[in-house]
Amino acid sequence: MPKKKLTKKESFNKTSLKIGKVISKLGISPNGWTFISLIFAIVAAIFIIKQNLLVGSIFFLISILLDLFDGAVARATEKVTKFGGFFDTVVDRYVESLIIFSLLFVSLPNLFLPIYVWLFVLLFGSLMTTYIKAAAREKGLVNEDLRGGFLGRFERTVIIFLGLIIGSFIPIVLSWVIFILAILANWAAIQRFILARKQEKNKK
Repeated sequence: MPKKKLTKKESFNKTSLKIGKVISKLGISPNGWTFISLIFAIVAAIFIIKQNLLVGSIFFLISILLDLFDGAVARATEKVTKFGGFFDTVVDRYVESLIIFSLLFVSLPNLFLPIYVWLFVLLFGSLMTTYIKAAAREKGLVNEDLRGGFLGRFERTVIIFLGLIIGSFIPIVLSWVIFILAILANWAAIQRFILARKQEKNKK
């Protein structure tokens, strides 16, 4: 009988579980990994503020990878908790906001408008995607967490990381990354708003 092919999500969960079992041997709790990821993000932000984008991007990448460890360890050790998920979400917002804030101190070429305008728009859009999700659940528009949207937090952080790498050599590329992400992050927020409205109508 042919072996059933795993979906991408099932394959990811299986790999994540294996990684979690190995990492859990270090004895660090899931929340511990979350906190460590925040520390690396702070260090990354400091290097970025000092105009050292390349080193900053390396610490940011480590922060991104450590953020994956907390969930993997929690599942592998069967320590998945509501507070853990809550803590992880809060730290995610801090990490992304720290990196965006640090870019305010970087000398980047302007693009149509001053670059700080696009950084503000990007920060606003990234926070709104999370707020809309929380507000839709709190106000009873949806019964489960609102998922969907063109650009999620993980995708944004990976794109910012790549922008930092290339931008350390070609600054205008990072300006374009910030501009495009600013537009797409707000579009993702609008998509979630529309999705929440549709789900609310379907409940009636």
